[in-house]
Amino acid sequence: MSLPPLDPDDPQFVLFVRSKRLPQWFPFSVVSGGSQAKLLTKAMENDLGKKVYGNTLTKNIAGVVYKDMSNIKKAVFNQYPRLKEAKELEFGYKIRKEESMQGTFGASGVVPIPPQEELKGIVDKVKDFFSGSS
Repeated sequence: MSLPPLDPDDPQFVLFVRSKRLPQWFPFSVVSGGSQAKLLTKAMENDLGKKVYGNTLTKNIAGVVYKDMSNIKKAVFNQYPRLKEAKELEFGYKIRKEESMQGTFGASGVVPIPPQEELKGIVDKVKDFFSGSS
């Protein structure tokens, strides 16, 4: 995977994937965030901001990943054919802060993205409960 130029205006996120059974993360994409991502990453530059806004950023990135899951899986399996054998995939991300390949694509500091089911809000869970009880 080639490294796109560092965006001076908007934050960039490196997306990672791994098999649920294996602990090794593999980078598969770099995406740029918009104004909301910029506000969240700026707020997370201190410990209080990380505690308050960390989950919000993770949920927003998760929404992007899960929304386009079929295309993401195609890209992942194209780059890492051995992951086709995985029964379950886990995703993660980290905020790109530097130009170096090792720092950007290295697995240290990857924030795991919770499974899609864990990201549902209470309203979604109630809807699912009632729609499943026919």
